[in-house]
Amino acid sequence: MRPRISRARRNKLASLNALTVIPLCVSPITLSQLSRLQYVPDTKLVNAGTFKIEREDHTIGNLLRMQLMEDKDVVFVGYKQPHPLEHHILLKVQTSSNPSPGTKNPYLPVDALQNALKDLSAEVAILTEKLNSDIQANGM
Repeated sequence: MRPRISRARRNKLASLNALTVIPLCVSPITLSQLSRLQYVPDTKLVNAGTFKIEREDHTIGNLLRMQLMEDKDVVFVGYKQPHPLEHHILLKVQTSSNPSPGTKNPYLPVDALQNALKDLSAEVAILTEKLNSDIQANGM
């Protein structure tokens, strides 16, 4: 038999964001205990692995995929959101076996993701600057 939930508790649970609702059968986990990014190297392919990014969806998945595809040393990149009720994405990256630019170390998926994030950050800064200058020019 399911435990009875008071009307006030049910209303409070209904008003919470879907990302923060914790099933009653699971002990609460604070967001600081949950790692937002995990990397699992692939056991079958060289220089390949899967990133699990918590609390993200297709917006960031597609953005990262497109930016990683711009890297000439990235052989394969793809992402998926396993289920609409699971609030994470899986980003699979495979890089070439060429060494990193300027070093003799192999170019790993972690390096590719770091470079993609730096590039995206620079692009967002440029867009923000252009937007602010347009707002000032139009007197808004």
